[in-house]
Amino acid sequence: MERTQTTRMELKDRKTNGTLHKVNREAYSLNPKRYILRSGREEGAPACPYGNHYQWIGYDLELQEYIRFTKSVFKILVKESMQSGEKVLETNTEKTLFDHY
Repeated sequence: MERTQTTRMELKDRKTNGTLHKVNREAYSLNPKRYILRSGREEGAPACPYGNHYQWIGYDLELQEYIRFTKSVFKILVKESMQSGEKVLETNTEKTLFDHY
């Protein structure tokens, strides 16, 4: 995988929410292949502030860390995943994103 350098604009646009950075649409659009949506039940995925698992959580492939997406970016990723029929591994069963919405 080709690694790209994080720009100052991206760093400025990353907001903290607890320990997770939030990625907005502008930062996402600079390099959409950098970010993916993962099941919140994957090993190593952080818990929400209330101690529960997120159903879906963002992941930054460049920085190798979990992130949060703004609602607009989350909608884009869900729509793309549904159109492609992409499957997301959730524990021992495979379910499409569509099964959850």
